[in-house]
Amino acid sequence: MPLLSIKNEVLMLGSRVRCHAILKPPTPFGLLVNHRSKRYDGRLTVHARIPAATTPLTDLLLQDYTFFDRKQYDQKLVVETKTGSGMNATVNGYKKGEGVFGDVALAYKTNGVQLGAVLGSAPKIDVSVAVADVAPGLKCSVSGSVTDLQSGKLDLDWAATSFATLKASLGLATAPKADFNVAVAVADGLLVGAETGYDTAKGKITKYNVASQYSCADFTLSAFLLDKGDTVKVSYSHSFDMNRTIGGEIVRKISKADTTFTIGYMQRMEGGALAKIRLDNKGIATLGYKTEMKPNASLLLSSQFDTFNLEQHAKFGLALQMKA
Repeated sequence: MPLLSIKNEVLMLGSRVRCHAILKPPTPFGLLVNHRSKRYDGRLTVHARIPAATTPLTDLLLQDYTFFDRKQYDQKLVVETKTGSGMNATVNGYKKGEGVFGDVALAYKTNGVQLGAVLGSAPKIDVSVAVADVAPGLKCSVSGSVTDLQSGKLDLDWAATSFATLKASLGLATAPKADFNVAVAVADGLLVGAETGYDTAKGKITKYNVASQYSCADFTLSAFLLDKGDTVKVSYSHSFDMNRTIGGEIVRKISKADTTFTIGYMQRMEGGALAKIRLDNKGIATLGYKTEMKPNASLLLSSQFDTFNLEQHAKFGLALQMKA
């Protein structure tokens, strides 16, 4: 599985060019700085966030493939609805092998306060409270599990200026862990960011990572130094037009002298359907196809096979999403 995914979106607005680029490390490794940059009218703003959310070259290498979903399911059903009072409810059902799993997520937002709760197959309830604009540019949130008092966490997200953001995450346990992140736009189209973590129980720095990204109208180039300097990643994505994107990444693990790579291509078809393919250095090819069946329903089909061993059975995945 690739450790990084990036994508560019290019919108031509008269004689102006708007660039949108994001760096996203996938969930299993949960690191690094996630930058969102927007350049327009000669100004550049930056947003940094951890963990990363789903973003556009994520699309290219990770999203819309059932095998790289956090739950790595065989089949999935999602039903979303919204009540008249503004409560959003999402029901997720997953099938993996012989097991069936699911969860229900509830979200309600009013006057800058957002409440959330997730009830999963396991006997636990995750809850969160987020408050925007506690102070100018500052967002504060508290989250945790009702059944695990040591899981509480406080997150602070501060847009210090139009060119820099800071984020801090502090565990609410008796011996908490803390994470700190910063992202800065140092020049037009150029972002740099850093992350560090500290374990108060051990009195040690648990991680430090740095990243940089240069984005232009049709391409994004990114570089990472991760795992306390043990991992180097370089990623590139290029948008030929609004319907075609190609990209890839190279990852070098210094201590193991191991290098991996992943490439991907995405094509938006006539009628809005999306077709994707990705290939890694192990010869594993993954295909994805997503289409809107009607205004409130979408279907995702994916397949994965080993190009070096075509006799091995391919994997197939399916996901259906409906909005009520």
